[in-house]
Amino acid sequence: MHPYATESEERARIYWFLAITSLVIAWLVHGWLGAIGLETPWSVDIPTTPIAVYWLLVWLFDTRLWKAPVLKRLSIVTIPNIEGNWIVEGVSSPDRAPVEWTGTVIIRQTWTGLSIVQETKGSISYSTSASLGSDEGRGTKLVHQYRNEPKVEGAVPSMHMHYGTSILTINEKGDRITGEYYSGRGRERYGHFTYVRK
Repeated sequence: MHPYATESEERARIYWFLAITSLVIAWLVHGWLGAIGLETPWSVDIPTTPIAVYWLLVWLFDTRLWKAPVLKRLSIVTIPNIEGNWIVEGVSSPDRAPVEWTGTVIIRQTWTGLSIVQETKGSISYSTSASLGSDEGRGTKLVHQYRNEPKVEGAVPSMHMHYGTSILTINEKGDRITGEYYSGRGRERYGHFTYVRK
């Protein structure tokens, strides 16, 4: 899984909120420990408790809490959740000798990390970087770079490892992703495809 960029300013706001929340929780824990007679020296309590609480809150938010529907409804989190299993159908080089192809896609996502693995009969593609941003009222734009590796069986003889870029639009419901791709030097393929949730 790799980090992904976003134009949303929510990350800065939420990190500040988690920092303040961790200080409040640490203060409450310190008071509670004092109330039951388990006081710790300030040199241990003050520096470690807020930091530990902060990193725990960051981990919880990054892996689980950001998906909470209430945070989406309140527009606290605007990053779309595209994690899941998808079916992909595409056409390569439509203006030359078009080739239709199908496959599966597994997207793993946290609030700050993303991994897109696409598998077809002849190859497997792994995302290497990505960004999510607004697509002017049509949904969310997903741009990602990938590394494609041919399979031993199923790949055409001319295929070799190559890099490429996909420029996609995620619809408002988050159940369909459409767009185009092009590959780098040597392969020089391009086309369009659609992801549909399984």
